[in-house]
Amino acid sequence: MAPSIGSRLRAFFDEKQLAILATVNERAARTIPARIIPALPAGSWPAGNLPPPLAVAPCQDRPTPRTCSAARTDEGDTPMAKTIGPRLQGFFDEKLAAILTTLTDSGAPSMTPVWYEFNDGLIWLNGDKTRKWLHRMEASGRVTFFVMDPVNLWRWVQVNGKVVEAGVDEGGDHINRLSHRYNQRDYPGERSTRRMLKVEITSVKGADGTRDNKWDLGA
Repeated sequence: MAPSIGSRLRAFFDEKQLAILATVNERAARTIPARIIPALPAGSWPAGNLPPPLAVAPCQDRPTPRTCSAARTDEGDTPMAKTIGPRLQGFFDEKLAAILTTLTDSGAPSMTPVWYEFNDGLIWLNGDKTRKWLHRMEASGRVTFFVMDPVNLWRWVQVNGKVVEAGVDEGGDHINRLSHRYNQRDYPGERSTRRMLKVEITSVKGADGTRDNKWDLGA
């Protein structure tokens, strides 16, 4: 049965917010680009080809950090890491939440807002060991996430990536660093159950302020 919508959620829906829509490519069984759906004239949103499907060997659950090996795609190629230019790195350094998308057991996309940081050429994420999105990321070795400037809606990036390292956040040092990045204070929650994941960027799409101004990327 369809859930009923309460007054607070209805009021939230009535706000002039952007929606982020995630769909699934059934053939590749992966999350494909999240879309921002603003009130724009028909045909004005940029079209683009989908990136090649990502396939990464699952990471076995271990308490200590480890490397996750990349598997080959249907085309026989291993996804290649992208070099991030100074403009996109500057965007990643801003204190914006990422909308992270993983696939549930039923194949439906599930989106979660998360803290993150760009460090040593990788996206660093952190989650409690009970989080389902974290379990799905570690099992599949892949993720899609989306970051958008709330002031300029033509300033956004979608990242597809593969998990290259996952393990215990020893002492909660990383979640505490993220708490200072976003809230300028120590992390107030439980730190002993936190896990840290590092994601290598394999494909990027988006715009830097205007539809035609793309992000600076290398091979």
